[in-house]
Amino acid sequence: MDIVAQWVRTVWTEDATGGSAALLLPVAFELPELAPLLTHEVTQQEWHNFAPRSTVHHDRPDQNQVTLHEEEDRVRVGLQVSPIGRPYRPRRPPAIWVKSGESVRWQINYRYSGVTTDAWIYALDTLNFTCGPTTQDVFLNDPTHTVNELVDLF
Repeated sequence: MDIVAQWVRTVWTEDATGGSAALLLPVAFELPELAPLLTHEVTQQEWHNFAPRSTVHHDRPDQNQVTLHEEEDRVRVGLQVSPIGRPYRPRRPPAIWVKSGESVRWQINYRYSGVTTDAWIYALDTLNFTCGPTTQDVFLNDPTHTVNELVDLF
């Protein structure tokens, strides 16, 4: 079965005015190509003026970030949290079943302490996922399922 994932990662700092701008950025993009196994990663970082930077891997998403379990015409998708991101989330949504032709948009946000500074770094991670036959604009449409793990970081 075709497995297509798109990570959209937006990162900004506490010290700059990027927070309000970051929340207005896209959380989905057109896929640059189609392939049976595809992971498209897009980063939008404040220190690069939020210009989208894209990479493509012809493989499943990193198993340390996303768990996938295939069963007939569906895939169970589970998002793994960052071990260093805050706040700690003691209760999280369960993994979700996505049938062939369906999609899910899973969003989670974090706050990290800076490595070289005391300033906080904020991140919004969006996983767009679909399985089965698809189109390059699949993630520009409303997803079949949404999982919202956004919390107040401020």
